[in-house]
Amino acid sequence: MSEDNIIQLVTAAIESITAGNQNAAKEAIAGIDKNGIPSDDLKKLFDVVAVLAQKQDDTTDFILNISHGNLEIDPPRHNQFISPFQRLSQSLKDKETIQKALHESEALYRVTLNASPDGILLCDIHGQITMASLSVIKLLGCENELDLLGEKLLHFIVPDDWDRFISYWERMMLGEKPQIAEYKGKHIDGSFFDMEITGDLIKDKIGNISGIIFDIRNISDRNLTKVKLKESEQRYRLLIETANEGILVAQGIHLKFVNPKMLEITGYGKDELYSIPFLDLVHQDDRDFVISNYEKRIRLEYVEPRYQFRILTKDNDIKWVEVSGAAIDWDGNPATFNFMTDISERKKTELQIKLKNEELLNLNAEKDKLFSIVAHDLRSPFGSFMKYTEMMAEDLYNMCLQEIQNMAVEMKESAINLNALLENLLEWSRMQSGLISFVPSSFLLKSKISESIALILQAAEKKDIVINYDIPPHLMIDADENMFKSIVRNLTFNAVKFTHRGGLITIRAKIEKNDAVEISIADSGIGISNDTIGKLFRLNKRTSRVGTEGEPSTGLGLILCKDFVEKHGGKIWAESEEAKGSTFYFTIPIKE
Repeated sequence: MSEDNIIQLVTAAIESITAGNQNAAKEAIAGIDKNGIPSDDLKKLFDVVAVLAQKQDDTTDFILNISHGNLEIDPPRHNQFISPFQRLSQSLKDKETIQKALHESEALYRVTLNASPDGILLCDIHGQITMASLSVIKLLGCENELDLLGEKLLHFIVPDDWDRFISYWERMMLGEKPQIAEYKGKHIDGSFFDMEITGDLIKDKIGNISGIIFDIRNISDRNLTKVKLKESEQRYRLLIETANEGILVAQGIHLKFVNPKMLEITGYGKDELYSIPFLDLVHQDDRDFVISNYEKRIRLEYVEPRYQFRILTKDNDIKWVEVSGAAIDWDGNPATFNFMTDISERKKTELQIKLKNEELLNLNAEKDKLFSIVAHDLRSPFGSFMKYTEMMAEDLYNMCLQEIQNMAVEMKESAINLNALLENLLEWSRMQSGLISFVPSSFLLKSKISESIALILQAAEKKDIVINYDIPPHLMIDADENMFKSIVRNLTFNAVKFTHRGGLITIRAKIEKNDAVEISIADSGIGISNDTIGKLFRLNKRTSRVGTEGEPSTGLGLILCKDFVEKHGGKIWAESEEAKGSTFYFTIPIKE
């Protein structure tokens, strides 16, 4: 028999095995005379294919016995793919599955679902589909998500597998975590495919089950190449060489076979990969895990169908890979046949999703705090306006001029406080929305500070508070003028607010060694406790309190100051002692 004929028969056997056609595989193998095979490599391939065909035959017989209720039958030896059935015959002991972190936000669900290469479905507690990823829509042959919404997942499984799936569902609802299960799936057009399902519960904040999430994979073509193979002597080689996954055979500490995709993933040449120990490719923190899985597979013990670890490329870059494999014989000795997929981009996507989630949580916290400030701190000034306008509307002609004057003064002070709050709210919201432009310019520090607090002097004079300056007259800085004035205005306004009548406020500036100016606003007021100082400049911590003469405070001004200072690349902090006053510091770059 010629080598071409042998190659054709081996290729036919491989195709029959991957297609599940046992009889055709047997016929192809039986048509080959091993003694007539001319090359050692071809003999090795023939031996591996023959063993795989026999294992498939043994596995099929075992599965048929299991399907007829014969759980006492011993599983085929030297076949790790049947280990789930072995555990079933040993009192159906479950293995823990990896629970995925889920979020209640539908927007985040959408990002997560569509970023995943797997098909993902969300079902309610009645089994009806409530959300589907793009991958699963395509997998089930649908045009869009509307074809799936409201349908039961059970309708996409063939009736012969319904009882097993219902049992799987019921065990999950009871709190169990069933292992990965395989079913015969049904496309929307009625055609069939093999699928692998993993499910887990979705619970609300109080622990009630709100639904189930399923990870669905099409495993029909798991062992098939994606390109059409040429009908020639190169056909069996193309099956390996054109695979979109890295394929390797590991035996002992070395690799015995790699395909071109492995060279692409690792950056090494074939001879280099054969010469170095395989563990040299594995990140040192993952080596114990990888060698443990290899040894378990060689001993035909259960290993997770797919597991992930990091590898080091020739350029010492770190990549995440996902590996699946099986135990085989290679040159008469135990080895593992593995598929390796580079999932570095998927890991980056997962990290981005995590960071986006944290960002969303922070934004929600800031939004809630802002609503709290608006609800609480707008109520008081508006309440005063309503009270005085009601009194004036009902009894104006019975009031003397002095009473009207007093009301007008109170309404003016409420208006000033309300205006300050609204200005801070507007500036903060524009800052968060990116609507405030950062346009630094050079100006004299002392004159700009005087200009910034011009409107505050009236409030200081009313409380007999003196404001002093200790600022070099010719000192210039680079800063955004509007932001700088807002910082100084807020910090000085707070100093006046929390300083007793007849007190003192000092505004100082000095040059630091790191090409920045340190500006401080010190008061002789009521001071701040150590506990409160740690909460300043944080929107999710409420630090507002009334001034020495009942002036309202929100704490939003300090948040705005922090954002504006950091926009300049500076920092802001406070030092204080209760009943002895406070000093607020911030830094701004000096003009060169």
